[in-house]
Amino acid sequence: MCHNWFDVIDAKPIMNYFSAYNTWGTSETSALLEQLYSQDFIFQNTDNLIPRKIHSEHRKICRIHNVYDLRLAMEMGATMIGIHAVISCKDKYYKIEDYHGIKVEYYPNLPVPDYEIESIRYMVRCLPDGVMPILIIENKLSVEDIMKVINIYGLNVFKCGIQMQFRTNIEYINKIIEMGFERVIVAVGLMQKDVKEYLEFVDKALRTSKDLILLDMSRHQPHVIVNEKVIDKYDVSFETKYNCLNRIVSCLKKLETSVLLADDIMPDKMILCQLMLLSQGVNIIGLDMQNNIEVDKTEQKYCKIKENKTSKYHYAKIRKSVEKIKKWNIFE
Repeated sequence: MCHNWFDVIDAKPIMNYFSAYNTWGTSETSALLEQLYSQDFIFQNTDNLIPRKIHSEHRKICRIHNVYDLRLAMEMGATMIGIHAVISCKDKYYKIEDYHGIKVEYYPNLPVPDYEIESIRYMVRCLPDGVMPILIIENKLSVEDIMKVINIYGLNVFKCGIQMQFRTNIEYINKIIEMGFERVIVAVGLMQKDVKEYLEFVDKALRTSKDLILLDMSRHQPHVIVNEKVIDKYDVSFETKYNCLNRIVSCLKKLETSVLLADDIMPDKMILCQLMLLSQGVNIIGLDMQNNIEVDKTEQKYCKIKENKTSKYHYAKIRKSVEKIKKWNIFE
């Protein structure tokens, strides 16, 4: 089945025909139809997963938790994928998550999406060379809890990275580096009041040959996400962001650590920011994106994915949009 299957066929009418047919419920054909159409079923071939070549050194796509979204990310030329461990209220997660499998509270004390663990583990096993998984955390987790998450996701701490999407200090950064991560990424909010001072601090704390600074222009900036009431109302115009970037160019040029530029704006505006910084000598090594290539939250649903070369199935929450991803071809 082609990965753009929903562009080729709208399977919803089949459900009506199937429901009528299946009233007999006795034949092998009925069982086969039920397997194929009564569930949101996808077979995702994981052979020959090769990232598309891009002009930037890096492109990071966040919240990739299954092989379906992974293939779309790789078609965008992803060199890094973000795997999230950011759920702050597990009681709320267990209550509202629209999951169709057996609901079990496996990890109530860890910020992981329990119902996506199988899809994440399978995706990690399928990752090709050249694509680094990055564990995203939004709060200061203990070393012990980070290692628990690493093991739950099936990651190798020496072959993956970690991103701190929160304000941190030198002691914590050193602890994380000592854990052996291949890459450490620290997020800095463009709109935070002390952005220049914090950029300079992070630059000195990181390993310039390996690590990255994520300059975040989105509503996921560390100083914004700490307040749920603020994040829902956060709205800054593109002009304001662009002017803020211009004002810190002199600071950015002095950084020894390479910078990833992150936002959820449209491609043409992202290009404008990237070109403006590159033209002034800023070491922008690539881009980071998430929400601007996702379907609306109300349309993000779980479906069953058949694992390649086995008869096993698992549930995966599909988030990435083929149509929105196509718009990023302008970058090439």
